Amino acid sequence: MPKSSPLDLKLVSCKEKLINLTRQNNLLFYKKRKTSSLVAKPENMQSFYDALLDEKKFRFWEIPEEEDEKHNELEEGEQGVLFSIPDQKEPREEVDRVSTHPPDNDEIVCEFSSNDELRKILKNLYRRAKTEYDERGLNIAYVFFGLMEWSEKQTSERVKSPIILVPIKIEHKSASESYHIIIGDDEVVLNPALRVKFKKDFNITLPELEGSPE
Repeated sequence: MPKSSPLDLKLVSCKEKLINLTRQNNLLFYKKRKTSSLVAKPENMQSFYDALLDEKKFRFWEIPEEEDEKHNELEEGEQGVLFSIPDQKEPREEVDRVSTHPPDNDEIVCEFSSNDELRKILKNLYRRAKTEYDERGLNIAYVFFGLMEWSEKQTSERVKSPIILVPIKIEHKSASESYHIIIGDDEVVLNPALRVKFKKDFNITLPELEGSPE
């Protein structure tokens, strides 16, 4: 690997000083946000990661319309998410929706309760990403792979942080077409906020990213 020039090192140092290390940074103190995040459930995580890096375009699997309509007729208190979080038993009828209507090769399955909820989240993500890019030239849309659990130095609080960040573009050509994602122009990186936090608080230098989410 070529050595960094003094100018390169200075630029990296300046960028690191701008990174927010407070609880407001969701890349450090991660909490799933109901209206602005989705949890992907690919059959094989490594294959999904490799396909993204190979510039494969993905759309989002949806519940078949007849099943979605039945789900929407349930009382609000009886509704559950389509997919439970890890380590929780998934209801049989929820699992059957995917097993009886498996996704196509270009579809990614996510956690959501109804197609309407999925579309609202995607609409919000698309608008936020487009606004940030148009107004500030910044890409804020990422797929992250892996969560690192660690203890905050001052409070010993257990914290989870995303590990690998893959930049994506969210495409939506018209109201009648599906949302798609494809890898963006920025580099795939190990979470820079996590790297700076560990160096600052624990004097730990995290290893360079070598291209695998495992």
